[in-house]
Amino acid sequence: VLPLSRGSLDWDEPLLVANLSERINACHIGCQDLESVNSTCDERCNSLVAIDSCIQGCRAVTDIFLHQIQDLLYHVSISIDGEDAQGISTTWKLDEVYSTVISEISAADIQWAVHSRPFGSGAPWQITVLEEKAFKEDSMQSKIVVPSEFANEIEVRLCIFWRSNMVVSRSIRQSIVGSGGRPHAPKLIAQLQISTNSYVICWSSPLPRLYKVSLFLLDGTLVSSTETSDTCFLFKNIPSDNCCRANIGYATLNESSIDVANAAQLVFTNGTAIMKLYDVDDYVVLTNPKAIPFDLAPGRTITALCSISIDRILVALDDGSIFWLSIIDAANGLVRQPDGVAITHMDVDYLQQKVYAVLHKKGIVRCDLMDCSNSTTLTTNSINFIEYISVDSWNGFIYCITNGGEVFSAPLFPLYAPSTLSFPTTEQINDAGSSFALEVDHENSQLIFVSQNGSILSMSTIDRSISDLRSSYELSDQYKSVLKAHFAKNRLFWTSSNCGDSHPWDSCLYSEEWDSEKKKIHLNRYLYAGRVVDFTFLRNGSFPPTLLPPSTIGLITSADSALVTWDAPLSMPFQGLGVDWRNLRYECRVMNENDEESAKAELTHLDGTSLMVSVSPGVQYHATVRACVMTVCSPFASAINSAFAPFNGLTPI
Repeated sequence: VLPLSRGSLDWDEPLLVANLSERINACHIGCQDLESVNSTCDERCNSLVAIDSCIQGCRAVTDIFLHQIQDLLYHVSISIDGEDAQGISTTWKLDEVYSTVISEISAADIQWAVHSRPFGSGAPWQITVLEEKAFKEDSMQSKIVVPSEFANEIEVRLCIFWRSNMVVSRSIRQSIVGSGGRPHAPKLIAQLQISTNSYVICWSSPLPRLYKVSLFLLDGTLVSSTETSDTCFLFKNIPSDNCCRANIGYATLNESSIDVANAAQLVFTNGTAIMKLYDVDDYVVLTNPKAIPFDLAPGRTITALCSISIDRILVALDDGSIFWLSIIDAANGLVRQPDGVAITHMDVDYLQQKVYAVLHKKGIVRCDLMDCSNSTTLTTNSINFIEYISVDSWNGFIYCITNGGEVFSAPLFPLYAPSTLSFPTTEQINDAGSSFALEVDHENSQLIFVSQNGSILSMSTIDRSISDLRSSYELSDQYKSVLKAHFAKNRLFWTSSNCGDSHPWDSCLYSEEWDSEKKKIHLNRYLYAGRVVDFTFLRNGSFPPTLLPPSTIGLITSADSALVTWDAPLSMPFQGLGVDWRNLRYECRVMNENDEESAKAELTHLDGTSLMVSVSPGVQYHATVRACVMTVCSPFASAINSAFAPFNGLTPI
């Protein structure tokens, strides 16, 4: 039997390139692929004549092994042993008939884990990794505590990770008390002021509950509050000024209202593994962080993390490679090939949909979020090199810290930049002094510096004024030897090399903790037994609430055609010059005098700023154009003109 490559309709090489005995031998060589931790199929097969037969052997043993695992997981059972504040205690049992199979697959480098979530919610699976000795030592059962859920029922399944594969059992439905689980916060999906005195909000939630909805003025004053079991609510008779901000919580909870935004989820790495902290207020780390499966090649080290969204991160290694990783199911993929230069820091531009990564002592590389084949590299001075960056995607700047602690700003890379680039201009921010780390806070229009003198500074991204962010509060200590820092809900989290005599590792995690009166801030170290190389918060990208419309628009008509032209939105005085850094698209519509749509088009920045359409003679037309970035759009700019009347006279000769 001669193998046919997957997806092929014909054989890639002549059938007589190898005889039968050579093909059988090549297949046997491929069948030895299970002997190593990771697949060595390419190395085994590339030196052979019958490569396809060797690959056939690799695939055959892989399929057999995966089918063994799948058959085993089909016969698993579970029992609930109890619930407490730590979680739901479960016992997983396998049939005694499969003891030999368990021994065989346990010889391979497999990882057991449990998926759990509220039943019927469609929420992402939570992954709880079993200890390494699970189902070993002739044991046909294993105990594991999975996270509590705010639900009456949960669904769970046992899974096995092997190489890049994940095999799962059927989903098993179990009844629970649910008192120990934290609620899944409702998510605001739409809000709109639909008239001068009415405001509507809609939200989604994994589980139906009685909700408490509140409306506030922008200064925090409560306007209205009520309870409802629906997922949309209309506020009436609201003030016309300084309005509005919505908040949704669960009415049945005795605790304070839950914010619409998801609770901060901190993911960190010790250099060899990736973990999620269950509770950012648990400084003692009573609950072990949840491991997020990620296959790391031998000898490699994780050097940087960066959040793409609420359920996906980027992982950078010391060889220059970048991977995307799903927090939900541990799926991952290669974004950037290794080049031997370590990546030390990353930041995402959510408007450009790009990631900026710092190359150790080399410069900055920019890639797409899922692929780096069309990258742009900026090379810097090897003596005064860039160590830290933060991207201001709203205003068109990238802020950098050099190895000497100097802070400067530079224009963002153009959206369609060449493969190599240099900063056209840079501006040093002298008032910032020497800094350890920085981060743009879009919500409050500020750039946060952690200064080397032990303080936190804030620079307005509007007028560039600088102030001490914590001057009004009493601090328990200074911010010392900061390595990485993130700002979340007016609270600083950071890693430091100043870990104390009792901490043998070279970097540890800290965060601010406010006292009950909000007058004093304690700088607390997390008692995690290990080093913390980098960390990030799982969060979706933030977009500006609106854009400026096209600065001018024109509509030129003839008897049968019309040309709509417009200019790009103007930049505000505090923004970067031009529009090359903006990921703009334009929506253009042409309507006739009867409000019938004559033409509609969506154009990118590369398509230009004009549109030619056909029109009918003697009819008045209304053209509108707006600028958009991702899901954010400007108001429409408009122009009106009438097509020429049809020419009925004699044509002169």
